Amino acid sequence: NGYVHFTNAKKISDVPFPFNYAQLLAIMLTIFSAMLPVYVAAFTHSYIAGPLLTFMVFHSITCINALAEILENPFGQDLDDISLVDFHLRFLEVMEVTVAALDVSLHPDKYVTTSSSAHRMLMEEGR
Repeated sequence: NGYVHFTNAKKISDVPFPFNYAQLLAIMLTIFSAMLPVYVAAFTHSYIAGPLLTFMVFHSITCINALAEILENPFGQDLDDISLVDFHLRFLEVMEVTVAALDVSLHPDKYVTTSSSAHRMLMEEGR
């Protein structure tokens, strides 16, 4: 099951974002940024609210675009990327605990002492 999740994460990492779509978004963002002040000025008729509203809307859209560029490939070495090394180390720790638990349940006389709670639990089960 862990290998399936690893291959799914690798698929996400390996599939590139379509270049044409990224270029279309960049062109649309440029047109939007050129036309936004005209639209806001036409609707607000204010020298104070117009520039403020234009800045807030434009900044919000560019922040969303920057976030989308970061999320194109979530795995890497940057500070805000998902570290596959950490995920792999945690997976190995879980696997070691699982193997140790299976080994204890198969051979309890090797690992379980009479004072442990695992011994009491095995005695209740009738092993």
